[in-house]
Amino acid sequence: MTTRRRPWRQPAALLTVALLTLTGCSFGTHTTPPSETKVPSPAIPSPLNTSKFTADPCAALTSDQLIGIGFASASIEPGRVGACNMKTGRTSGVSISYQPEYFRSLYSLYGRHAQGFDTGNHWEELSINSYPAVLIAIEENVGSHRDKGPLSCSLALGIDDATMVTIRTNTYEDSSAGPWQYDPCGATKKVAAFVVDNLRA
Repeated sequence: MTTRRRPWRQPAALLTVALLTLTGCSFGTHTTPPSETKVPSPAIPSPLNTSKFTADPCAALTSDQLIGIGFASASIEPGRVGACNMKTGRTSGVSISYQPEYFRSLYSLYGRHAQGFDTGNHWEELSINSYPAVLIAIEENVGSHRDKGPLSCSLALGIDDATMVTIRTNTYEDSSAGPWQYDPCGATKKVAAFVVDNLRA
């Protein structure tokens, strides 16, 4: 059987896909940032060091941390302002970003979700080291590989009342992802825990 191979998706392309997913090609004619709707959203236990993150998103995660949980390697790749991209293999990588022009906070995300707008293809509320988070998108595998596990996973993490971090892990069956080869959501949760720890004031 021929093994299916996918080329590494460039970080800028990955973030573009993530942005389109989160900020919504499906918003149709909306061209302005989404309005906020008053709905209950989990409280932030104490603000993390948001200024440190916005000044340098790569301050939220280190290469050693990714290698420490089983990725074969991790190197920072160029990306847009407001994002940190780490390549961990030929087709695998992790991106951490913030999008203040759209989903500024979990409050905004919960509001859009309550209004029925597209916030991703998944909604699973979590707590990461006592900080509220939501799994918002899972890219399922295809064909005969579907039962092996997903290809990518995205999570939204609240770090203060006004700032939300989006974390996406792409594995695409890449063996360089180690134990996360078919568990990108597990890796994304681990990364979110690193982000909380690294941004504690």
